[in-house]
Amino acid sequence: MTTIKVINDTDVGTTLDISSGKLEAAASMATDVEVAAAIAAQDVLEDAEDAAEDNALKALGTHLRLSKNAILAPNAAGTAPEHWAMGDIYSAVVEEQVLMGQDPATRSALAQEFLNAIKSNTTAFGSNFYIWRMKVRVPPNATHALPLYQYANTSSGESTLGCVIKHISGMQPVGEMFNGTQPAPAGAQLILNRNKNWDGGRHHSYSWMHGGFLGNPGDEAEFLIALPAIVTGYVRAEDGWGNFPYLNQSEV
Repeated sequence: MTTIKVINDTDVGTTLDISSGKLEAAASMATDVEVAAAIAAQDVLEDAEDAAEDNALKALGTHLRLSKNAILAPNAAGTAPEHWAMGDIYSAVVEEQVLMGQDPATRSALAQEFLNAIKSNTTAFGSNFYIWRMKVRVPPNATHALPLYQYANTSSGESTLGCVIKHISGMQPVGEMFNGTQPAPAGAQLILNRNKNWDGGRHHSYSWMHGGFLGNPGDEAEFLIALPAIVTGYVRAEDGWGNFPYLNQSEV
């Protein structure tokens, strides 16, 4: 219980409970100054609790990847990234493979743009990865288009959805994986969102990892994407992003 001491002519030394829901009752016994002080104290307490939660999430330690193929390696036919369902994507091509071991100045402008988005435009970084150019179209009798997606077991607890995306044209990217994406002419952006689909840790809990595009039948969008993944813990932009180690849940 959070309390304050009331010091005035009629209620000297009275202790008031300013826990949630009880501040209004206390207001009838205190002066405006005392109420203001109580509100300020409550704000400080809530800010401290928020900061503690944030720090606890950051301290979860090493992040492990729960989804497959974050580097978007193509399937044998080269028509889509392995392990990813393509939803309403009607065109998908590899735009570029970004390679380690190169002088950053010799890389293409696009490769540097994507690496800069994850603060990794250096000679060495996590691993090679692919940038894909994809086009999506809203199907008949629908109000949105579904891009690439994947299911992942998230029963391990708090998790983060992330990707690097560059909107080229058409409908605005939205949905769990794309929330916060700025439309063209914005450049490549690292988008990180805490997974809202986590159910509290029940066994065999799965999250549907996807974004979306809202529109009318026939509406289209084009975008570039790299490094989509869902990983354990709460990842923030300053923590970095890349190809996290994969937690292979199919093996004992």
